[in-house]
Amino acid sequence: MAALAGHSGRRHHLRSRPPAEPGEEPLMQSLVGQVINFRYEVLEKTGEGGLFTVYRTRDRVMNRLAAVKVLRPDYASDTEISRRILERAKALVPLSHPNVTRVYEAARTEDCAYVCEEHVRGIDLKERIRRIAPFTAAAAVDVAIAVAQALDYLHRNGIIHGDLRPHKVLIGPEGEIKVTGAGLAFAFADQEEKRTLALMRAAHYAAPETFEGRVPDERSDIYSLGIILFEMLAGTVPFTGETPIAVATRHARDPVPSVRDQNAAVPRALEGIIRKALAKDPDERYQTAREILADLRSVQDALRVGKPLNWSPLDPSRAAAVADELAPREESLWKSFAKAAMLVVLVAAVVFGGFMLLVKSSPPDVAVPDVVGKDLEEARRILSDAGLTLTIAREDFNDRYPAGAIYFQEPQAGQPVKKNAVVEVYVSKGSRNVRVPSVVGMSEEKAREVLNEEGLVVGEVKYDYSSSIPAGDVMRQDPRAGLSVAREAAKVDLTVSLGPPPGRPAVPPPPDEETVPEAPSITPGEAPATPPAAEKPAVTRQLRIRFSVPEGPSVRVQIVVKDDTGEWVALDDVYRGGSPVSATFSVTGKTAEIRTLINGKEVDRQVR
Repeated sequence: MAALAGHSGRRHHLRSRPPAEPGEEPLMQSLVGQVINFRYEVLEKTGEGGLFTVYRTRDRVMNRLAAVKVLRPDYASDTEISRRILERAKALVPLSHPNVTRVYEAARTEDCAYVCEEHVRGIDLKERIRRIAPFTAAAAVDVAIAVAQALDYLHRNGIIHGDLRPHKVLIGPEGEIKVTGAGLAFAFADQEEKRTLALMRAAHYAAPETFEGRVPDERSDIYSLGIILFEMLAGTVPFTGETPIAVATRHARDPVPSVRDQNAAVPRALEGIIRKALAKDPDERYQTAREILADLRSVQDALRVGKPLNWSPLDPSRAAAVADELAPREESLWKSFAKAAMLVVLVAAVVFGGFMLLVKSSPPDVAVPDVVGKDLEEARRILSDAGLTLTIAREDFNDRYPAGAIYFQEPQAGQPVKKNAVVEVYVSKGSRNVRVPSVVGMSEEKAREVLNEEGLVVGEVKYDYSSSIPAGDVMRQDPRAGLSVAREAAKVDLTVSLGPPPGRPAVPPPPDEETVPEAPSITPGEAPATPPAAEKPAVTRQLRIRFSVPEGPSVRVQIVVKDDTGEWVALDDVYRGGSPVSATFSVTGKTAEIRTLINGKEVDRQVR
């Protein structure tokens, strides 16, 4: 059975084509409408890059949108290269940071190699620059801080991005900023031809030492961040040329142009940060992402409160500046030496005294407590007891932590900070998905209340006759109970009983059954049509399935029902080995066939 099969049963053999020539656009059949690895239903193609073709898909197991990046044929056909790319992607699976795109899976089927990531709505930073650059200083700094935070997290986990460009920075509609594609460029570090092609694509953003064959490190990523910051503020990259070689030569030889010449609103401090990040010699740049992050945050704070930004990280030391100002003019050489010596002693004494005072008065370092997984109030208390202040940086959906729990903190646990420092926390709003509760048999008001408690809203409300459901109670709902749906967009349509049809008495329902007629639905205000006298009401019943998943790894469990309304899925979810499964759902008709599948294989079939 093919792992990549469409609804028509066709296959795509992505490895049958030889590698493309440099500069040639590889041909690849569209996968829209296909299902990758029995799981990812391809909805649309969203992009094409040097390594991957990107698709927006629906994950049938987790019932969520996902971005699936299918390796292009010229790379997928190279077994060693594709193996390395997938290994690099798998190294990102355990990572979790608000500014780094989550990688869910990296795998190969018999037809393709792919990487599955979280789906980020919005556009990449390159497109944002094209639309609105030059950015304001505040907007550019906000983006740069998010990227620097992502780099700091990646570097501390031993991962160099190696291919940082605005194309690799995604911006969501609510302002979320995420870096993607970390570390994948290293998969062909020893493949001269492919490495050269990658450098040609990234020539405007690559550090000069990478063109000399040196392996990118943290400082190379910082250089790329400096280029991105320049481009946001100026609307163009600092070094351009007709060919990638010309661009590389300018990186290595030309001085960094002044961003303030192209955007007079850029403060001096911000230009200094760019110049330091873009130093030709890696030893003269910021040595860690945390260093540039500290300067960027200083600029951000100053912009918020209107403080002057006439400093620069490239300024000479204050002591040297003082010594220049104190240089004697019309005095004898010996007097000059004497005065200079006295001034040096005086300055040293003042500096030493100030230093000692600072040491005595500055708060001691404390280790940041671990508050990930704690609820907000408990985390606030823990941080307060440690002499730290909690501030909420973002509230967002998170599948791993319940609503109200903290799923990320910055600085992270164990890092030393000064007392009274601020710890930013990210608070979960709960899972993005929710199981639809059963509201059949409830009053319309009660059904609305139950759905609202689950974060769902009532959609269309219809009214229909029922000989067994009291007037005002819900007789049908769509989606059915037990289905997992997206909390943000889900609406539950209700059909509410009008009571028995005119001229027909109410019929008490059989035990554990609800009688629902097949009369046409009507809207409020319409005169109910009298149904044919010989028409019999359809029977709806609630069934419950219970069993335990076999011990072992997590499995996908599906319960497929076939009743008078057709075949439909009552349950589709992933369960850990040994965990219980319980599903309650309504069926229509006197009999219903219920099939249970584990990992796509039928393990039970019954008629009830």
